[in-house]
Amino acid sequence: MKKSKQTFIIDTESILLNSSLDIELNTTIDMPLEYDVLKAYIQLNGTINRLPNEKYAIKAEANLSLTMPCSLCLTGVSLPIQFSIIEHFVTKPQDTTQNKETDLDAIYFDNHMVDILPIILSFVFINIPMKVVCGDNCKGLCVKCGINLNGFSCDCKGDELNEVFTSVLELFPKENN
Repeated sequence: MKKSKQTFIIDTESILLNSSLDIELNTTIDMPLEYDVLKAYIQLNGTINRLPNEKYAIKAEANLSLTMPCSLCLTGVSLPIQFSIIEHFVTKPQDTTQNKETDLDAIYFDNHMVDILPIILSFVFINIPMKVVCGDNCKGLCVKCGINLNGFSCDCKGDELNEVFTSVLELFPKENN
């Protein structure tokens, strides 16, 4: 079964009538696997304003609730993250052959419909921490058997190395003392 692609489509024609549009988004976000996020939920409140020359601006405050694995013991860690979103988008020019001045910082869209979810996700990705640790006293996993040392103990000796990593030791020559 194929997962449907998430979108948050805004019809800019509704903004033409009012000059601004309040937006509210409360949803779970499907995150790409490479970000190692177990669960992501976002609350977003803001406005989209119409600017001159077919330009629009989104200004919003976001509260993001992430669950990510601890880098040492792999236990899920809940992280509240708050950030602001300020971004501009503009209607794609009809005639691209003329040498018109372009807005390099803007996001272009067609047909009065713009999906703002990629804009939101880009800000989410910027705010995700690279390394998460469940606590200052996290002991991590045993290098031999893989048991979580925070709640359990094992009989492995600390100086033993998992056989999988023995070839890595060959990359570093031993120093003669």
